[in-house]
Amino acid sequence: MKEVLINSLKALILIAIFAVMPFVGARYQLTQSRTAVLESNAPNYLSHADPKDLDRLSMQRLSRVLDTKFHSVDSVPRIFVSDIPSELTEIDHIPEKKRLFTSVVLPLILRANEIILAERDILENFQTRIQNGGHLTKSELKWVYTRAARYRVNINKAPTVKDIDRLLYHIDVIPPSLALSQAAMESGWGTARFTQEGNALFGQWTWDGTGMVPERREDGKVHTIKIYDYPLDSVISYMTNLNRHKNYETLRQRRQEIRQRGQILRGEALAPGLAAYSELGVDYVHELVSLINYNGFAVLDRAQLVQADT
Repeated sequence: MKEVLINSLKALILIAIFAVMPFVGARYQLTQSRTAVLESNAPNYLSHADPKDLDRLSMQRLSRVLDTKFHSVDSVPRIFVSDIPSELTEIDHIPEKKRLFTSVVLPLILRANEIILAERDILENFQTRIQNGGHLTKSELKWVYTRAARYRVNINKAPTVKDIDRLLYHIDVIPPSLALSQAAMESGWGTARFTQEGNALFGQWTWDGTGMVPERREDGKVHTIKIYDYPLDSVISYMTNLNRHKNYETLRQRRQEIRQRGQILRGEALAPGLAAYSELGVDYVHELVSLINYNGFAVLDRAQLVQADT
């Protein structure tokens, strides 16, 4: 009888091990993944389908994702292209070109904002812990210092509540209507050479010699147009630029004031903070606002991504 009980106990232990181990392994993998994301400087591509090249039929379907009046902004498909489609240079019908461009670029903008919101959520959780007398782990401190360096926020010691506030001031979303309008203006609705060949949607300059030489660069100038592996990288780079460069302090101030009033961030409201983005100055702002209004982009500031299978 005793031997039977022992064998039964062994069997139960084995069953428990095989039943529990998958969950333990899964939890371990999840922890490792979160740590990797926490410590990584790269955008998190793992939370959505890999960027993919789309054939012509897929492009035609994608161009119908958003109709002329953008009725589907509350359920924008989670489709991220690996390159700006060459079809944009072949479409003569302007409304169709705009519709395809918007259908391609809007998900990228929303995804970049998702990444920013995820970082804000992490920072707010850290801030609450610090406020309650808690401490950050080494990996968490490294994560904070990495973001501080990226956004040029000086944090010399252990982060304080005010330090996190300063980071949150910089790490914030850009209204989709504003980002989309700038992408359209700077890339010629996706037809510019640096956009087609280098996935550059915003014509950002670089001086490290690795970019694409502008066709009409003035004599004596040495800047190039920065190129990107994926269009999403271009959007993230653009948002990082607006969130840290001294020229866009007015934009960040306006954004914070709007947040403090509990209002929705609108492209038109932040556009005046981009006068320094172009040599046109105030005229550039007027063009942006006109483009937002003419194309009805304001409604996109409420747009949200959904899973591809919903």
